[in-house]
Amino acid sequence: MTASRFEGAILWDLDGTLLTTAKAGRIALRAAVLEVTGREADYAELQTSGLTDAEVALEAVRAVGIEPDAELLLRVRLGYERRLPEALLLKEGGVLPGVLEALDGLAERGRIVSLLLTGNTAPGARAKLERYGMGNHFPHGGGFCDGPGGRAPIARRALRIAEELVPELSIDRVLLVGDTPRDVECASELGVRSVGLTSGTHSSEELLAAGAWRVLDRVPVAATLEALTLGEPDRGALHSRVS
Repeated sequence: MTASRFEGAILWDLDGTLLTTAKAGRIALRAAVLEVTGREADYAELQTSGLTDAEVALEAVRAVGIEPDAELLLRVRLGYERRLPEALLLKEGGVLPGVLEALDGLAERGRIVSLLLTGNTAPGARAKLERYGMGNHFPHGGGFCDGPGGRAPIARRALRIAEELVPELSIDRVLLVGDTPRDVECASELGVRSVGLTSGTHSSEELLAAGAWRVLDRVPVAATLEALTLGEPDRGALHSRVS
């Protein structure tokens, strides 16, 4: 397939949208913080929903009573990335319902390019995708966390890639799919529409309050995603509730 065939783009969040790791990342994070700081914490209650890996590292280090500098945070992130593949094997995570069918369908139809827009670092995202058999589903990559700054710079990187792949891409043909209010707010900052999924930890009311254009219970079929992205009538069966 050549890039010139693409007519629109979907920017996908990863955790809670495409897959769940059953919180395996906390195992790797705890070990990384212990190695770097010599202190250990129980991260069972650590709130990570919608945060980037850089933000999670910051909160994790603060939880052991340290106000970190940039060099310490980098060491924690690198330690986390190194341990993550092994930690993923310790939990029963997996791909969420409808995801593989939707991604495969979009690839087969060839009109929409799928890109990641995730708070994971590139190595972290790759470890998760490979663990759950999705290593080949995002050949064009996307936007990843590479330091502090929240989701805005990640989103801009993902959008630039979409603009390179889709000739004369209109912002009206870009859709962001995520499961947290932060994903929805990120879409608003980009000026694109968002589909909020209740497959994570947030309710439809929370996602709508954040400004979601649509709210679904799960990732819908490829035909529906294509129609939502391109603004065309939906000729596929919608297997999700739309709010």
